[in-house]
Amino acid sequence: MILEVLGHDFSSTNSGKEAVDLIKNNSYDVILLDLAMPGFSGLDVINEL
Repeated sequence: MILEVLGHDFSSTNSGKEAVDLIKNNSYDVILLDLAMPGFSGLDVINEL
């Protein structure tokens, strides 16, 4: 909510696999990943990309 108030757009997901799809299909200036997500972690997202 703070990002929106400051005029920034953002996307979020609780799924590492969905994160890969979002990153591949959109342009982002900054990406924050949770390295400890269960199942498909932030490190898995990095490796997939």
